[in-house]
Amino acid sequence: MKQTPPISVAVFGAGYAARGLICQILATSDIQLVALCNRTKEKAQKLLDSFDAGHIPITDKPDEVWEKNPDVIVDATGSIEYGLDITVAALERNIPVVGINAELEALMGPYFSRYDAVYTQAYGDQPGVLLDLYREITGLGLKPVLLGNIKSILDHSRTPGTQKKWAQDHNQSPILATEAADGTKLALEMTTVANATASTILSRGMLGKPAKTVYEAVHLYRKHLTPDTCVVEYILGAQPAFGVFAIGHTDTPILQEYLSMYKMGEGPYYLFYRPYHLCTIEAVRSIRNAVRGIADMAPLEKKYCDAIAVAKRDIPAGHRLDGIGGFDVYGLIEKEENIRKNNILPVSLSSLATTKKTITKGSAITLSDISVDQSSPVYQAYKTL
Repeated sequence: MKQTPPISVAVFGAGYAARGLICQILATSDIQLVALCNRTKEKAQKLLDSFDAGHIPITDKPDEVWEKNPDVIVDATGSIEYGLDITVAALERNIPVVGINAELEALMGPYFSRYDAVYTQAYGDQPGVLLDLYREITGLGLKPVLLGNIKSILDHSRTPGTQKKWAQDHNQSPILATEAADGTKLALEMTTVANATASTILSRGMLGKPAKTVYEAVHLYRKHLTPDTCVVEYILGAQPAFGVFAIGHTDTPILQEYLSMYKMGEGPYYLFYRPYHLCTIEAVRSIRNAVRGIADMAPLEKKYCDAIAVAKRDIPAGHRLDGIGGFDVYGLIEKEENIRKNNILPVSLSSLATTKKTITKGSAITLSDISVDQSSPVYQAYKTL
């Protein structure tokens, strides 16, 4: 029997996400890591040394990656501008891209749908796992009406200062830890879910109802649901604290009879739940699928939501915002039509902005409040959406 050559993959980034992914790649026989590209080669070297994988080429030059003609690349940078550059470069070369970069996809996802090559968000984190639940519900003949995240903590005031110790204890950067705690990561990820499923929101920032267990979700949201609309949402504090959930609807009597028999409730709304998601250590699935031309989670051409920038503190005039995971702003999900109508600044553009006037804590930052670095390739690409 003829043996299939391994999938060649190049990974960009050498942080927490890349570490988990590379751990799994090195444990497989059907995927071969042909390059690790990071803007700081020393950090990449330290990462590979932790796996005793000194044979893998390291570079800080994307051009050297393209010379290897990888079957797939993975963007695990978490950087918006650098991530855009390498993603577009790969797609233009017809190389599939697996993104572990919700910061970029929330802003630019529809832009990537213009290319013929596969662009997919990685399976494993909440959005990709939610897309599996979405497909499962649809495949059973139900209509998905809610796609839900589970948050254990959400505090918009968190900063790299408050998150420094937690980050050190969990081998993460303070920026990543802040983004997770202040709600920005939630907003970005659920934006990508909405933009992959043509879903909307019930209100700016979502309702985020407190819950003791995930099994309360149908009761908590039932009055907000309609059979013809799918929304993205989250519950706060539910145990167990990990995983994702979705709610499906059917008014078909025979299907309701069977679902009742199988302990799914009396309907017409039904809870589907996966009690875990394993983030980047599950992302190898997306690498395998991308080579086959399958996207685990691809943005649609139309943008339905984005995450907006909200002032985390009173910000003086003339201040350059420090971006996602910093001291200045956090993100809230909002409908794209409202963002455009009210000229609100997406949080993924916030590091390009300098305030023109004082901005009050809790205010959504508008384009009239700031000046933007218009020379940025990210801003130029965003304007084409």
